Amino acid sequence: MPHIEELDADGNPHTPTPINDGLTPTSPSIVDPLSQIHEICSNKFSGLSTMSEALDENNWMTWSKHITSVFKVCQVYGYIQGTIKQPDPRLDGKSFRIWADNDEFAKHIVLINLSPEQLNHVNQEQNAT
Repeated sequence: MPHIEELDADGNPHTPTPINDGLTPTSPSIVDPLSQIHEICSNKFSGLSTMSEALDENNWMTWSKHITSVFKVCQVYGYIQGTIKQPDPRLDGKSFRIWADNDEFAKHIVLINLSPEQLNHVNQEQNAT
């Protein structure tokens, strides 16, 4: 989350309250305080993750705007953009498993919103980025 430097009444810097940037997951997430990887409760978003029109060869502009909104609402935008980095499983196995589950949910959102013709162009073994 971005922080804005603020001064207290005596002119000394203090830590402000973080601003929610819309990309950092909020409830219903479980926060691991060590890694800041959030467990996304994907079942809450199941009805929101499928768009009415799948990507095909003619609708990229409209589809891309809609899917970006879906990514943000479903709290996977950082996984799609690659800004939420994969933890090292040797250093933090729990965070790695949470990250892998969240990344799989992000991939799922992409895959269920592609036409069968477009699905042929996707390597399903990669991560969401």
